[in-house]
Amino acid sequence: MTTSASLTDRYVAAVLRSLPEDKRADIEKELRASIADAVDARLENGEAAADAERAVLQELGDPARLAAGYAGRPLWLVGPAYYVEYVRFLRLLLVIVLPIVAAVLVVTQVLAGANVGQVVGGGFATLLTVAVHLVFWITLLFVVLERTGTKAPVIAFDLDDLPLPATETTPKLSDLVATLVFLLFTVGALAWQQMSSVFLDGEGNPIPLLQPDLWALWIPVFIALCALTLVHAVVLYSVGRWTVPLLVTVVLLNLASAAVVVWLLVTGRLLNPAFFAEFGWDDVFAIDGVGTIVTVLGVIVIAIGGILDAAVKTRRTLAESTARRGAV
Repeated sequence: MTTSASLTDRYVAAVLRSLPEDKRADIEKELRASIADAVDARLENGEAAADAERAVLQELGDPARLAAGYAGRPLWLVGPAYYVEYVRFLRLLLVIVLPIVAAVLVVTQVLAGANVGQVVGGGFATLLTVAVHLVFWITLLFVVLERTGTKAPVIAFDLDDLPLPATETTPKLSDLVATLVFLLFTVGALAWQQMSSVFLDGEGNPIPLLQPDLWALWIPVFIALCALTLVHAVVLYSVGRWTVPLLVTVVLLNLASAAVVVWLLVTGRLLNPAFFAEFGWDDVFAIDGVGTIVTVLGVIVIAIGGILDAAVKTRRTLAESTARRGAV
């Protein structure tokens, strides 16, 4: 057989270049034998030697891909063994971390005296940076896991983890999105009312709806409760059904939020009298005023309503589970 050694040599050298030194000799011998056999087969069919060699090497494909096959090295960042866990983990972190970071940014920038433009611009830039870091480091983590050679998934599949058939009580993505939007709007409104107002004092400063002193403790506490509520919503959506621990969490969050707001209202520490003085409603929103009493009752009704709604959904979910077990 007469072949152009330089072309084959160049191809073999390209394959061996990225392989471990101790494997090169055996792989070179195997690869050259394979090429020679393939070329001989084409020569028997009447092809010219140069054309046969070129055709064989072309069929073998990219030397880097062939080398990866010999080395058992994956040609992807996150392969199928980890991709599901990678996407699930990344999505969960983004949904939880970014809203919390957004809330913290709003609070810290408001306390630092930033204006609306600074809050929005700085917040967007920081959120983008955090998102990029999350994606980079989580991707890097799974790339390292992929390259360790471990083929077992991060979380072993279990039939008991299969989601239950959707029912009226099954948490929906729209519910999660609505909760996220509402909580971010709430945190944003808390910051906005501190920075802007329809009323200005004698020095031209905005008169906030809430007492400015609340930023020292109680508004951060309330923002923390909002963050916990968001975490609960994410966990609920991930689990896919209401459970007793999730119900207990709802009860605690609603009671804590209502207790903070009601206590601040009845002690006169929540609403800013200067704001309502602009309307002439000083007496209406005094500690024993009609507006305060109605607000307290509204907060209690909303808290009880949230607890009852969660309790009903949990009871229905448990009943559905019992019915399915009975059917089986």
